[in-house]
Amino acid sequence: MTELVPWLDLIKTGSLKVAFLFCFGALVLLFSPDGWIQRMGLLGFRNGNRANIGFALLACAGLLLFELLVKLGAPFKEQGMGIIRRFRIRKRCQKLAPNEQAVLQSYIERRTRVQNFDRRHPVVLVLVRDGILVQIGDVGDFRGWSFQIDEAAWKYLNDNPEMVGLPGGSRPRQDEPPVGPPVPE
Repeated sequence: MTELVPWLDLIKTGSLKVAFLFCFGALVLLFSPDGWIQRMGLLGFRNGNRANIGFALLACAGLLLFELLVKLGAPFKEQGMGIIRRFRIRKRCQKLAPNEQAVLQSYIERRTRVQNFDRRHPVVLVLVRDGILVQIGDVGDFRGWSFQIDEAAWKYLNDNPEMVGLPGGSRPRQDEPPVGPPVPE
């Protein structure tokens, strides 16, 4: 068993090239005609170890299939995480406290995605924690630090302005608000 340890360590590293080589070697040993295998001098080895070679083939093929599914599934995982994040932000926007509504109302009324606030403002800290606001930079000025509203929150609150205490129900959203300097609080 100790002679197999280096080979097992090589397989555990997850190298796709090694898995492919093992898979190819097992395929050749199992499915080549007896004449070819006899010329290579491996006929006795193949006949005595068919079950082990078959297991190696299945294990390596399983590893290759698993790696392929992981590679192909990565974009779907990211898309799924984005859907979950948007759902959480929507649910959080439905449970806004009055002081949180006031902060977010200024984004919707002024039609801006970036505003300056004091970084220590407790309401802003809660909204950042919940992913509704994002602090843009680490450097502030006399007006405060820049905070940008999340894209999902921006779209949801523009479609449902009553969530932040604005009248009018649903109104058409303009994806690109006018750009201008943020108004200090």
